[in-house]
Amino acid sequence: MPDIEATLCFLASLPKYQTEKPFRLIPGAGKYFKHDISNVVAATRDRIRITDIRNRVAEFNLDRNGFEVLSHKSAHPTLDSEKQVNAYKAETVELLMSHLNAEKVICFDFRHRIHQEFEKGTVVDYNDPTTREGPAIMAHSDHTFESGLVVVNAHLSDDEKERYLSGDWRIRLMNTWRPLLVSKINHLQFVTPVLPHPVIWLHVIG
Repeated sequence: MPDIEATLCFLASLPKYQTEKPFRLIPGAGKYFKHDISNVVAATRDRIRITDIRNRVAEFNLDRNGFEVLSHKSAHPTLDSEKQVNAYKAETVELLMSHLNAEKVICFDFRHRIHQEFEKGTVVDYNDPTTREGPAIMAHSDHTFESGLVVVNAHLSDDEKERYLSGDWRIRLMNTWRPLLVSKINHLQFVTPVLPHPVIWLHVIG
């Protein structure tokens, strides 16, 4: 399939973001705030070139491109209970341990997205591992260098910090996206600095 052009949603380039960080709070179920829970303003950009890599997946690897595509069939395709979610997360840890030849892998977050847009005001309980979310509609990065260090410190024990933060180890924060159902919309798009067109398109299922 040839490259295509699409309209994507980004954070608006506003002067206020020079003095305040964009934020979005996700309150727990039953919790309310008197102040705004977000200062995010979205803006769309047209004619973003998107490259289809379905026939080129072997060309890309994690060290050179920052991503790669694996072929793996999950033994836990149903995620309707906490037990099933925990088994799925453990399977993902084992997959990454083997593929990356890693000493340790921690699965510290989990999202199950479905092709459904929720109405504003819908209560979502992020403490429930079986919670479904709609597709992420805005281009974003999950972590900065500073927030990545916060995540690492939050999920390592004191002994692990002393061992792995000594400067002798490499620590990676990564997303593992796994397709569950065939999809013709809401394809996974991600950025790599290597290709001349910055957004890569995969016909994902999930």
